[in-house]
Amino acid sequence: MFSLAPLPLSFFLGACAPETGSPPEDAGFTRVDSAGVTVVESAEPAWADGEAWTLTQDPTLSIGAVDGPEEYILYRTVSPIRLDDGRILFSDAGAQRLRFYDEQGVFLGSSGADGEGPGEFRSPGFIWRLGADSVAVMDFRLLRTSVFDLDGNFGRIIQLEGGPPGLAYPAGMFGDGTFLAQVSIEDDGVYEGETAGTFRDQIQYRRFDRDGQFVDTLVILPGSELYRGAHADGSGGFTTNPHHGLSAHTIVGPSSWFYGSSETFEIQEWSQGGDLSKVIRLARGTRAMPQDVVTEWEERLLEMNSRSRALWGAIPLPDRLPAYEQLLLDRAGNLWVAEYLVLEERPTWQVFAPDGRWLGTVATPADGRIMDIGEDYVLGVWRDEMGVETVRMYGLVKPAARESPGL
Repeated sequence: MFSLAPLPLSFFLGACAPETGSPPEDAGFTRVDSAGVTVVESAEPAWADGEAWTLTQDPTLSIGAVDGPEEYILYRTVSPIRLDDGRILFSDAGAQRLRFYDEQGVFLGSSGADGEGPGEFRSPGFIWRLGADSVAVMDFRLLRTSVFDLDGNFGRIIQLEGGPPGLAYPAGMFGDGTFLAQVSIEDDGVYEGETAGTFRDQIQYRRFDRDGQFVDTLVILPGSELYRGAHADGSGGFTTNPHHGLSAHTIVGPSSWFYGSSETFEIQEWSQGGDLSKVIRLARGTRAMPQDVVTEWEERLLEMNSRSRALWGAIPLPDRLPAYEQLLLDRAGNLWVAEYLVLEERPTWQVFAPDGRWLGTVATPADGRIMDIGEDYVLGVWRDEMGVETVRMYGLVKPAARESPGL
């Protein structure tokens, strides 16, 4: 086990020169290999004019309504995915069950119930594909994973067990059914008496086998930015996430996993066994905190009650914004990175090929959270100004691309 902070490109550039046959810098990216780690830094997108991927203007599928039959009134919808036969499956954390719909959005049936027994949930959450014939569903409250076949029949429960002390939170499943889990480790050296300060906790990543038994501790990496201080009335200390603080993001693929600290536009790819294999970067600087965001925060403080205003007003805003706020992998292995949004900005994603090169930017509709991306679709949950939820699928249009230099 070891710790690793984001690595400067100069470290790799000083270690070796680009490999023979790699493209020149004016191709828009550079590649450096050193000690088994590949660093890919892009300055320009690979997509030429007319090659960028786009979404259809209107959804190709929409599930959810303001009123009507219960199965179309969505509440606390989590992790919609599209199965290979076109059916839509998602977790209904409001009713504690799984819901199945056909390709046209017609309700087919549900599985599960409220409880703690086999096949029951307290808060069903992320759904992960498990081979070709089953899915695994994480329960946020019970911190366990239940396996179902694609018809909704319950199979078994997997509970992460063993290993060092600490609550192991499942981060995802690899293609072979083993787990990556994370444990938050706080730095206890910041808050002493009336001293206040901002710090980052750490995440310890662990691996578990198909049955949930501990295998190994892999690495420790920076976690969430936290603020620790004391209440103004002397009622004790507190720890909270500062407004626009940094967060760690993790996504698990078939045989590797990706980590980003969100401090800079850098994402690291790690092997299933815990070896750093690739560093992916965009050649861009840190985004300074916009004055409009500061003004909006000051106006929100004025609307709070005196106790909340005293607490939140004492926590300084960062002088910069996080670089991104979500990582996803599509079914082809491309990495999608959601830009960090403030105010009324339109959501945009930066897309990277499996070899790490930046392909370009894809804009998506506002007020949604995308959870599943296929070869020709994007699927997620949208909420309107009244809080009404809909599961929507948009077509992903990919114009024919010219042949570009590979890595």
